[in-house]
Amino acid sequence: MKKYIISASLIIFLFICWGIGRVWHRGESTDGTDAASSSNELASSESSGGQTDGNENTVLLDSAVFENALASSDNPWGVTAGVIETEEEGKCIFLTPNTAVSFTDIGLDEIAFAYRIHPWVQADSDGAGLDLMLYSKDGEELFRDEIAVDADNAWVEYELDLRDYADIGELRFSCNNGGHNDDVCDWVVIKYVGNSHP
Repeated sequence: MKKYIISASLIIFLFICWGIGRVWHRGESTDGTDAASSSNELASSESSGGQTDGNENTVLLDSAVFENALASSDNPWGVTAGVIETEEEGKCIFLTPNTAVSFTDIGLDEIAFAYRIHPWVQADSDGAGLDLMLYSKDGEELFRDEIAVDADNAWVEYELDLRDYADIGELRFSCNNGGHNDDVCDWVVIKYVGNSHP
């Protein structure tokens, strides 16, 4: 009987350690600090800025740096912003109101991506807003587009020619509630941030 108690205790201890390791590995924090953002900044500083997909297109998802990415119990990924894995689309950027993601050292002639409200909460969302901004290396705003993310839409594709803007230092997406004053189910997902649509 004593062996069973020791074995059960060991299994429970290992399960707890596994859970703590997963939380730490994902950069989440149980105290609500911005650990996810710090983890993403570290990942960004270690990456070369972009990877290529099977079509040799540059994809910037792995160089994303998030702002206000906090631990959250409101969604299955446990963060307010981050790179998530979806069954249908693979890696996507996940943003909720009052979060942002930026990319530096872009080195592309154009940028292409697609966005939508996450399909799991689409029926309960009133839509959201997504501000797309380009900044120079000196921090001057070069371009801004306020995108309405309609809850009724599937993926909406977007392209921007970057050749019209010299000295680009940062590409930034900022999420808001779209002026509806309701953040409920405003889960914005962005897929494929790169030089052309796949």
